[in-house]
Amino acid sequence: MIEFGGGCPEGSSYDPRRLLSMAFVISSVEMDVERTMQFILESQARAEARSDKADARFARAEARMDKAEKRSERELNAIRKLFQQGMKALAELTEAQRETDRALRAFIKSSQNGRNRRDGDNGH
Repeated sequence: MIEFGGGCPEGSSYDPRRLLSMAFVISSVEMDVERTMQFILESQARAEARSDKADARFARAEARMDKAEKRSERELNAIRKLFQQGMKALAELTEAQRETDRALRAFIKSSQNGRNRRDGDNGH
């Protein structure tokens, strides 16, 4: 048996079982590092795939939002136009009502004046 000394001076002996055990440990550590690296790479690939899917979903949602915003803008403009037309029609109706009221008062006044003249002519 070869003995193993702390600094490996000449004359030291080495235990082949210990060397084999150390080689196995080193090999196991290398395998663990490789598996860890493989796991990290696979995790990163999955994360990038999820990120790409999220980016695509976000782009679709943004396009839908832009479309909805444009539709809302058109609808709001149509409502504004209808409101303005309604206000204009209301103003025209208000003026027409004033003219009708003036004409009706004038008619009533002239009817009363005409009746008063006729009543006065007959002696009533």
